[in-house]
Amino acid sequence: MKTPRHVLTSVVIASAASTAAAVPLACYQDPTTDAVQCVEEKRISEVNGIRIAPLWTGGPANIKKTSFTVHVNCGTNVLHVKDRQGVSFTGGSASSTPATRQLRDIMCKAQLTPRKK
Repeated sequence: MKTPRHVLTSVVIASAASTAAAVPLACYQDPTTDAVQCVEEKRISEVNGIRIAPLWTGGPANIKKTSFTVHVNCGTNVLHVKDRQGVSFTGGSASSTPATRQLRDIMCKAQLTPRKK
């Protein structure tokens, strides 16, 4: 029997500094552990064919921004999670977990917001 995936499609996190500064997130929630991994849909950008977004993680009631970024090549389906120095510490192949597949799908289907110049 296939385990169902739970996707939170419209999570909004209020910043500690200001409740007016809400962050819309697209998330994957593990059905076994309730661990949540999210990306900021409005902050997905693309550089040389690679989509990049900040990573948020936590549990259902406590999702926090990390210092990591998710990098996806939508043409090859390869996803990397990188630290501040750009070192990939997970991913790197087209095979994946349910979480990486869901985050990859979210990022590849997202409409990119043009950046202000």
